Amino acid sequence: ENARKINAPQFGWQSADENVVVFTREHPWSLVRTSILPVGLTMLAIALALLAGQLTPVLGLIVGVLSGLALLAAFVYLIADWRNDYYVVTNKRIVHIDELPIIRKRREEAPLSAVSEIQFARNSILAQVLDFGDLRVETFSGMVAMKDIPHPNEVKDLIQREIERVKARARASERNAIRNELTKRIITQEVPKD
Repeated sequence: ENARKINAPQFGWQSADENVVVFTREHPWSLVRTSILPVGLTMLAIALALLAGQLTPVLGLIVGVLSGLALLAAFVYLIADWRNDYYVVTNKRIVHIDELPIIRKRREEAPLSAVSEIQFARNSILAQVLDFGDLRVETFSGMVAMKDIPHPNEVKDLIQREIERVKARARASERNAIRNELTKRIITQEVPKD
């Protein structure tokens, strides 16, 4: 656990006393799943290029090159989108970052102290075999959905452990405040008044 905290990435939005507990992104299967359509369309375009090449070689070459460039562009986009969509659990909050340079930047977050429920779901047999699934973290003010994350049970346990730590720190802080208030009252009563 300590090694994971030491090697965890740091983010500009973290406070000074905030440590990353979990950093994860969607399971690689989600990247494969989203790549199926572009690959299928490219295979269709390549088949068309071969047919066009039968008629005129130049047209076949043009369609083939354009298909290859389209596939390359699609893969670059999909990989960039997958890499820039991640989830962070700190000792204070849960954050979902979804960004694509120039196109979008979105951050959803929920404080651990406001978490009311964590729901877990696996949507297929493949998810069971590859050990990925969805976590839905509900709070009093909203929800953070963690989709297709690897080892969801482990992440859920880590979140619940951090929630217990937040509650324990809050209880200790309340006890300290009560102790300080009582000490202050006792001291003011002992001082003789003129």
